[in-house]
Amino acid sequence: MDSVELPCPHCGEFITIGLDLSEGDHTRIEDCAVCCAPMVVSVVDSLSGKPLVTLNRDNE
Repeated sequence: MDSVELPCPHCGEFITIGLDLSEGDHTRIEDCAVCCAPMVVSVVDSLSGKPLVTLNRDNE
């Protein structure tokens, strides 16, 4: 499983997000490992072959 480090959209701390690239484009809800706030993790395949991963607050 691949992973990426990104800042939490709530607390700003960098967290490691696990990526299952076999799922293709997907969105899921995951809690921050630091502040426990829910965030939306979006994974989209890009033309470069590297996935584009974004984190947003659950209410955005």
